[in-house]
Amino acid sequence: NEPTGIMDEPDLRAFMPYATAAETGANPIPGRWIAERRWPAKPETQRLHLNLGTLDSKPAPTTQLTHHDTAIVGATKPEWLDLPPIDQSADDRQCLTFDTPLLAAPLEVLGAPAVHLRLASDTPITQIVLRLCEVKPDGTSWLVTWAALNLTRRKSMSAPTPLTPGQTYDIPITLRTIAHRFNPGSRIRLAISTSLWPVLWP
Repeated sequence: NEPTGIMDEPDLRAFMPYATAAETGANPIPGRWIAERRWPAKPETQRLHLNLGTLDSKPAPTTQLTHHDTAIVGATKPEWLDLPPIDQSADDRQCLTFDTPLLAAPLEVLGAPAVHLRLASDTPITQIVLRLCEVKPDGTSWLVTWAALNLTRRKSMSAPTPLTPGQTYDIPITLRTIAHRFNPGSRIRLAISTSLWPVLWP
C-alpha cells in the first residue's frame, strides 16, 4: 500500500453556514469550512427547557399548554420553488412557540438537535411537527431544521399503536442533522404544530 496521508485526514469536514439557504436565496451562503478529527465527535451539549413561551437554561414551575392547529401550517416551507425566500413568521403564528433570550454570542450547532416532550392528546391518532428557527433582530424567522412524527409510531415505525386520549407520554424526537451558526442578536425558536402541509395534512 502506498501511503497517501488520507488516513490522517479528519473524519468529517462540514460547512458551517452563518445564514440559512432560504434566507440568502440565490446569493452565496456566508460561513466557513470546519473539521472534526473524530466522528462521531465527543458531544458538547446545551440543554434548554420549554417554559411558558420561552427556551431557558433553567426549568420554570410546571405549566400545561394546550394547542391545536387552527389554520394550515406549512405555507412558508422553503420547498415551494415558485416563491422567493420567505420567512417562517406566518407559520410560527399558528404554532406553540418557545424563544430563547437574545443571544449575546454566536452559538454553533453541528449534529442532530434532540427534543424531549411530555404530552397528552385528545385523539388516538395524531402527529407532531417541530421546527427549529433562527429569529433575526428584524423579527424574521428562518428555518434551520425540523422533524415530524406520527405519534402512533412513537414505539415502532412498523407496528403503530394508537394513543390513549388523556394519557401522558414522554416522546423523544431527533431533528434532522444540521450545521448552523445562530448569530448574536438573534433568538432560537422551537415551533410546535400538529401538521406541516403538504408533507403532513391536518
